[in-house]
Amino acid sequence: MTTEDTIAADIRAVCTDEELADAIHLLDMEIAYSQKQRGQIEMTLTRRLQERNALELAHPTLLVKLAYPSPEYNTPKLRSLLGEVVSPEEFIKAYKSEHTEQVEVAARFDGRQLNVLTRKYGQPVQEVLDQARLPATPRLRITAKDVVNHGDNSQLAAS
Repeated sequence: MTTEDTIAADIRAVCTDEELADAIHLLDMEIAYSQKQRGQIEMTLTRRLQERNALELAHPTLLVKLAYPSPEYNTPKLRSLLGEVVSPEEFIKAYKSEHTEQVEVAARFDGRQLNVLTRKYGQPVQEVLDQARLPATPRLRITAKDVVNHGDNSQLAAS
């Protein structure tokens, strides 16, 4: 047990129930404030990265990446627009109609096939996908880099 753990245990032993409840309430308020501040800072950093069209931030000790989720589409809109620019055979490859496996699976488009169609037909298909794409919010991923010591020289290694 560390010194801090011992001190914390001693404090808990001598505090009244009311004091412990007050401490919990105070900690909850501090956590809520910290979470709000973190959210605001994350939104600012995300916006700055997006303004620069950057997916990563060069940082000496952290891996900072902007991760976009897989695109989601307005299925009815994509179904009607894509059907106008690709052949029925290719449409059938990309579109998976509603079906039941163990549970009912909603109709959707196969993203791999949509990529094939975009490469094959280019701009017309890309424009359809852009029109049908639903807005997505990227998530900021921040992890510590591992420090590798080599004698006097320290190098950072991605974890």
